[in-house]
Order: sequence, then structure tokens, then C-alpha cells
Amino acid sequence: VTFAALRELRQARRALADAASATPYVQADAEQAMKRVRNATDALLEMMQRLLLEALRNTRATST
Repeated sequence: VTFAALRELRQARRALADAASATPYVQADAEQAMKRVRNATDALLEMMQRLLLEALRNTRATST
């Protein structure tokens, strides 16, 4: 799951770079690509925080 989230973020960033350098430049395409990067970043952050909470729960439960 983490690899898929990282892949999506890489693809979203690549799409943003493509939209930003496109000729002709289409602002709506760049905005959509930025939204995709935000969504991918948010999804990855949420996943990492869930994994951190799980690790904390597992280590804190065994240390008390």
C-alpha cells in the first residue's frame, strides 16, 4: 500500500511538471495537477500517521 501511495505521488508530481511546462500553458490543467499532488500528499501523510500510531500502540502496550 505504501509503494502504491508513493507511486501515485510521483506520478502526480510528474503530471504537475508536465502541466507547468506545457505549451500552450493551460492554468486549469496546472490547477488540477496541483490538486492531484495535494491529494496524493494527504493520502501518504495519513497512511504514515496511521502506521506511526500502530507502532506507538504496539511499543507502548508492551512497555507498560
